[in-house]
Amino acid sequence: MNKIHILIVDDHAMIRQGLKLNIEEESDMHIIGEASNGQEAIDFVKAHQDIDIILMDITMPIMNGLEALKTIETLETPPSCLILSMHDNEEFITKSLANGAKGYLLKDGSSEELIKAIRVVHAGNRYYSTKVSQILAEQYLKTLTGEGNPKENLDKNKSPLSKRETEILKMIDNGLNNKEVSMHLKLSIRTVEVHRFNMMKKLKAKNVLELLKKARNNGLLMP
Repeated sequence: MNKIHILIVDDHAMIRQGLKLNIEEESDMHIIGEASNGQEAIDFVKAHQDIDIILMDITMPIMNGLEALKTIETLETPPSCLILSMHDNEEFITKSLANGAKGYLLKDGSSEELIKAIRVVHAGNRYYSTKVSQILAEQYLKTLTGEGNPKENLDKNKSPLSKRETEILKMIDNGLNNKEVSMHLKLSIRTVEVHRFNMMKKLKAKNVLELLKKARNNGLLMP
């Protein structure tokens, strides 16, 4: 029997170990390797041609899962990627799928669902957990009805955000937290927090999710 070769990508060693123990109880599955961040995942995939499935977390240091996924998808024969994340909001889900993910699971799901998802994705299909499916369905209905897409009353000829704010906004959209943004841009965490606060004030957003949604609705981010 040909086993499904799986790469686990998560920055928490205990989570990787737990996943490995659960998955290797299955006779048709084998953990071929582990990575603790997106860059390690890319390097591993480039060095190994026999990976079938990548279990990818999103929020990780050095390089997050969304960035890694986007790069891996440009390779000649990329493995299928199944996102395994704690993030259950629309922005992360749609960004993951846009970057090439074949499925999306939440970390609070069962081991049985994880095993099922791996087999479904390996068979060439897509798999979404129940909550993720509901979010995608709601998004689709909003698209049909035109809800959630009103243009804000912003000057269409000039972005309300500065060049630096736009740069930080794109990083937030890619899943980076304040610490990761500060490391990338060589800024203090406090400076990043101030930029983030100013962006929310300019776009009249109450939280980061609303900030990203309003930015996308106004063409400040790619849909």
